[in-house]
Amino acid sequence: MIKVLVHGSNGKMGGHVMAEIAKSDDLEFFCGVDPKSTGNESYKYYDSFDKVEGKADVIIDFSFHTF
Repeated sequence: MIKVLVHGSNGKMGGHVMAEIAKSDDLEFFCGVDPKSTGNESYKYYDSFDKVEGKADVIIDFSFHTF
């Protein structure tokens, strides 16, 4: 299992990425990191990388968008 941390987990793309991870047999959602809390996180959530406990194998970053 590959443990995946999603940076920007509370954004639109972060939500899509987490949904795809949940469908995979090879990936495990490790935690989400996002400075803006929705207040309704139902998963392991941190507002800063400094607070993350444990180690993920991969970080997917959807923390910032630009056109």
